[in-house]
Amino acid sequence: ALLCVLIAGELVGAVLALIYRGEVEKTLLESMEAQVKNDYHPGEEGPFDAWNYLQVKLECCGANNYTDFKNSYWWNNTRTIKNGTQEYVPMQCCKLSGGDYQSPQVGNFKKCQEDARDHYEDSDNLYTDGCYENLQSWFQQHSLIFMIIGFAVAGVQILGIICACSLRRNLRSGKYTA
Repeated sequence: ALLCVLIAGELVGAVLALIYRGEVEKTLLESMEAQVKNDYHPGEEGPFDAWNYLQVKLECCGANNYTDFKNSYWWNNTRTIKNGTQEYVPMQCCKLSGGDYQSPQVGNFKKCQEDARDHYEDSDNLYTDGCYENLQSWFQQHSLIFMIIGFAVAGVQILGIICACSLRRNLRSGKYTA
């Protein structure tokens, strides 16, 4: 009975996810925009590290694009001048030549910041795409894997129900004794 309730809950969850997909996407975008604006700074290690990781791995910058950082908490309080170059976007928004999200090695930091300042959309040094769009693309590319995993889990649960029913029937018929 517990497995039946679990499967029913999973089905309801899947249907609700399909029905409210637009609302979930809207809420996600709004949350991402708010985090870039208010929570992206070294004092907020959770959001700060998560955004740095996301920007490096998905090769993106900000929620919508690199201009999201303008007038954000990071912009107004923590951006610095490095080697005589004013920061317009975090280093993780610049295309890397090595390193990782925690210690990025930027290919051309000065050119990246100039491209951000000048709103150069075809930059070879700056990630101009937003992370929301790139995250959506990643989920779409991997949706088949998620569906296969979901069906496999459902199959194992159904197999468990069948085995439990079979065992119960055999116990009642006296084939097995407890």
